[in-house]
Amino acid sequence: FQKSTRESAAQMENMKREYSLMEDNYNQVKGDLEKHRESVSEQGGETEKLSKMLAAAENSVQLLKEQNSKLQQESKDSAASLAVSDSSLTLAKETISKLEQTKEELSVAAAEATEERNSLSSKLVSVTEQLKHTK
Repeated sequence: FQKSTRESAAQMENMKREYSLMEDNYNQVKGDLEKHRESVSEQGGETEKLSKMLAAAENSVQLLKEQNSKLQQESKDSAASLAVSDSSLTLAKETISKLEQTKEELSVAAAEATEERNSLSSKLVSVTEQLKHTK
């Protein structure tokens, strides 16, 4: 998830740079078009050509805006998934810690039970010996 988030962030930065360049190109073409329209209104063919260039630039800018929006959403989704994963990992670590503590407690209880069994076994042997001698 972290790698995916980093990749999404890197893609988003690249798209932002591309978007900025396209926007600059768009603004340059738009400015050129306006100047051209003012100074050479009689040359319709050139104006039409620049209008097409402007329309293409506007389409490119719109596509880049849409891609940028998608990348931002993917980045947010990845960050949310990463937060859930981190939370799950923390919960798993806490559970492991509790299980290890329980294991230690069970080991102590087993050792105590073994001692008790050995003690009772000794007493049983002793009582059995006494019964043999009493008969």
